Amino acid sequence: MSTSGGRSAGRGLRERPLGRLLLLVGVLAAAFAASRSCAASGTTYDAKAAVRIARTQLDFTPRCVQVRYLRRGVESEPVWAVSLWTLAHGRFDRITVVVVAARTGRVLSVDRDPSTSSTPPQCSSPV
Repeated sequence: MSTSGGRSAGRGLRERPLGRLLLLVGVLAAAFAASRSCAASGTTYDAKAAVRIARTQLDFTPRCVQVRYLRRGVESEPVWAVSLWTLAHGRFDRITVVVVAARTGRVLSVDRDPSTSSTPPQCSSPV
């Protein structure tokens, strides 16, 4: 009757290294699933659809685009803020910001001349 043999055979899964690893992987998978469902909750239109919708509001051909997923208002409505612009001589030439409802695809606002004095022009996402 060895106590060390009895103790190791009776150890729970949480006390074993493999058990701890499996538990950690399970917790991380659950956290990832929860974060993905929260981020996408209530959205019918994705970022690509928002860009297509925003382009219908333009009277120019944009060179660059930036898309941001936001929640606004008291009821935390999910929206896409789509910035589209052109550059001339290293500066913004034309810029328009279109806010699109992520649930309905409805255009909520169009700002054709937003303030750009504090932001240097960049084009990491060409249209």
